[in-house]
Amino acid sequence: MSWSELQPSSPETVSSIGTTEKFFTNLLGIFNPGESFLIEFELDPVGTPTDDLVVNFYESLNTGTPNWDDTPFASTSIAPSPDPNKISYALYNRYNVRVGVVVPGGTDTHTSVTMQFRRDGVSV
Repeated sequence: MSWSELQPSSPETVSSIGTTEKFFTNLLGIFNPGESFLIEFELDPVGTPTDDLVVNFYESLNTGTPNWDDTPFASTSIAPSPDPNKISYALYNRYNVRVGVVVPGGTDTHTSVTMQFRRDGVSV
């Protein structure tokens, strides 16, 4: 097993995140059985926001035209401090995953969050 290079090569950015969930366009893709992903998010708030950013993970059993779950199977939050704040999150034993970000019920709009990931090199 080995880890892939960072994907995408330049971090993908989602901007102007408020109470309406936004999604990264770069899907994590189809997991092979036993494969895992290590995902890194970096929140770079402007000013002094007080609301956490919530990261949601959704799954679909379809690949051609995904029918995404209505409820995330996992969530994590990123505090607005320190600035910037970077966290890593591991996923494994999933199929087709997309990532959304939101500030639920918050009063802040976060300027941007970036995402990059590495895949575990399991081959079947």
